[in-house]
Amino acid sequence: MVHHVSTTPAPAETVARFVGNASTVLLALLGVTVLALRLTVGWPRFPEPYLGRRRSGGDPDDR
Repeated sequence: MVHHVSTTPAPAETVARFVGNASTVLLALLGVTVLALRLTVGWPRFPEPYLGRRRSGGDPDDR
């Protein structure tokens, strides 16, 4: 029989908690800002699809 024992982790330091919260907020703001900027220019803007070189049965000198 196996017994699992869990221990409570030590509380994070104040500096580490501040850095974690600041980076999370910064990442969220960056994501929202990028999305807002992309939407203002008509995102997503895809290029015209490549249809390939079309061959015609006409004169070979026209190519």
